[in-house]
Order: sequence, then C-alpha cells, then structure tokens
Amino acid sequence: MAPVPDLLPVVSERLITLGGSGTPQVSEFAATELGHHLACGPDAAAALLADALDLRHRLPGLWQRLLDGEVDAWRARVVAQETRQLSVEALEWVDARLGETSRSITGVVGQLVAEALRRFDPEKFAQREAARLDGRGVFVERSGPAGVGVTTRVAMVLDTPDVAILDATLDDLATVHAALGDESPLQVRRAKAVGTLTNPQLAMDLLAGDLTTHATSKPTGIATPSKGVWGRSAVVYLHLDACDVTNHVRDGSDGGGRIERLGPATLDLLGEWLRRPGGIAHDGITLRPLLETTRTDSISGRTPPEWMREQVILRDRTCVFPDCTRDARSSDLDHIEPYVEGGPPGQTNPANLAALCRRHHRLKTWTGWTYRRDGWDPDGRPLYEWLDRHGNPALPRHLLEPAGS
Repeated sequence: MAPVPDLLPVVSERLITLGGSGTPQVSEFAATELGHHLACGPDAAAALLADALDLRHRLPGLWQRLLDGEVDAWRARVVAQETRQLSVEALEWVDARLGETSRSITGVVGQLVAEALRRFDPEKFAQREAARLDGRGVFVERSGPAGVGVTTRVAMVLDTPDVAILDATLDDLATVHAALGDESPLQVRRAKAVGTLTNPQLAMDLLAGDLTTHATSKPTGIATPSKGVWGRSAVVYLHLDACDVTNHVRDGSDGGGRIERLGPATLDLLGEWLRRPGGIAHDGITLRPLLETTRTDSISGRTPPEWMREQVILRDRTCVFPDCTRDARSSDLDHIEPYVEGGPPGQTNPANLAALCRRHHRLKTWTGWTYRRDGWDPDGRPLYEWLDRHGNPALPRHLLEPAGS
C-alpha cells in the first residue's frame, strides 16, 4: 500500500476590519472570493465590502433610502468613503442631516463631515485644517502642452482671505486695462493683470487712477478703483459663538467658527488671518451682534430693509431651488407669494421671502413655477416644495436620475 501523504495543517482564517469604527469584521479572504464572483480585482471588491458595511452599520438612514430606491448606490458609496474617518457619534449626526436635506447628498457631505469633526473631534479637525494649509503653494507647470509655447499654466492654493483680495484686485486691474483701451475678454485682461502685479509701482499707479502715463489710446472713461493695490480689502463673513471665543481665550479649547460659503475653521486660523499684515483686518473689522432669526416684523414696501435681508440670508444660506448651491448673499430675495403693488400692507416679511439666485428667480417669475415652505431641517433651515409649470413636484436631482447615472 502506498504511503498516505502528510496533510497540510489547517489554519483558521483571520478576521479583518474593512469598514469604519463599529462595523463587523469579515474574513480576510472574503474580498478575494467576492471579486472572483464579480469579475473584479480583490482591491475593488474590498472597497465595495467596506462601503456596504459602513452603509449598513454606520449610516442606517442612508442605507434605508438606498434600499427604497431614493439614492443611487454610487452616491451612497461616496458618502460612506467621505465619512469613514468619523466616530459613531459624529456619524449619527451626519446621517440625520442627510436624511433631511433636499439637496444632492454628494454635494453636501463634505461640509457635513467638516462640521461634524468640528463638533465632535476638534483635535482631528485642527489636524485636517493644518494638513490643508501645508498644501499651499504656487505651482508652475514647466512641462507638457501647458508648459511650453506662448502660455504656461499656473495653479495656486492660497488662504481664502488672500484669494478674495487677489480676485478683487485682478478685477480692478482688468477694469483699468479696459479703460486704457484693451478690448480683450475679461479673463484675458485678468491674466494680463497678474503680469502687472509683478511691477508693484505700475500696479499702484494704475489702481490709483493714473491712466494718462500708461494709456496706449484715449482712456474710455470707465471708472477706476479708488484704492491702491495694497489697500484692497476682502469681505469675509465669520460666524462665531461668543462662548467659544471666551473658552478659547481662557483654556485654549477651540470650538471654532464658520466661514460663510466655505465651512468651519478653527479659532487659531481665524486669529492668524485677522492678525496678518495687509490681510482681511487691514481696513478694520465690523462686528455684528447675534441676529434674531425668528423675527416676524413686516413692512409695506417691496424692498426689505437690511436687517430683514440679513435674516433671510442667514436662514436660507443658499438659493432654495432644489440642488442649487449658489450662496444666498449673492442671490435675490423673492416674494414667495408675489408682491402686489397697492395690495395689502405687510407683504414683505421674512416668512414671505426666500433667497433665489437670478436664474431661478427668473424661472419662478416668468415661467409659472411655484414653491412653498414645507417644514424645517434639523439645523433650522427651511425646506421648500417646488412645483413646475404643469403642477408636477420638482424633486432634488438624486431622486430624478436613474440608478448608476
């Protein structure tokens, strides 16, 4: 009888963690076997498993919407990946807000993650902020199609206040170039303005209104800036809680604040911006007290006063059309029930006003679209129900697109 060969020893499969905190472990070979059945590599299968585990065990609200067909699988996977770093407590907060938003979840998840980190893990939030600041720089592409010939591509990653000042300065210099007879498109003149900034004295002369020395043709009479290049100022809206500021001064805790249009930031960073020579505090700082956002006063005229406009901006934050992300501060204030000249007094009040960008304001005014306020989300922002010109509900984009689109 032939000898029986020795059998290989049986080794138990290890359990590994693929998803975020709180998800169950799986066999180390589970991804390999799944990849075989799905005809994909083990890395892709492992990523799919991790996303599924996060959705099932960490994002129950979003998971249910996925099962109900309200959310595309690819969008849900994006949320799972973006939120994997969050603690269970922070993720519960995010999941609740995702369930209430009428906007595309992939469009809001980044801001929600940042806000959740600020609220529940300020140390990690500060580390993330520092990592982004370490990525600042001016990058010149010296090779490839954009790095040869008559143009070269330049990319810049700057502090937000510096970007605001630079953007305004380039617009001013582009206006000056037009006044000097340059008929190039605006973006071309802005590009030329960057070259002008390499000569600080020339830039200061032009921005001070000295056009005659540098004009190549008779100035066109276009208004020119009244401030020199070093006197440019940026408007940055910072929302701070007085208690957080007091605690920061007393014991160094950092509750942070929120930069309108951009998201949360630590108080350390905000303080550095305000102290920077020539920065956003160069022309002074305007402090506004807390605005009562539930105020209900009305007026008789069409145009809302400044306090009412500010209240609606702070309340709505963005254009209220489904999925529109245009910020409320650069939007129009629309009368939900159209204003009637000579009509009853009090038509202009916060409850009858909403922020609409110019495109959606025109859509509502001229094409028969209507909307009404329909409840509030957990952050106190109003929710709106829109009807198109035929009376059909206008749903957010993620409820309209076919799965996998």
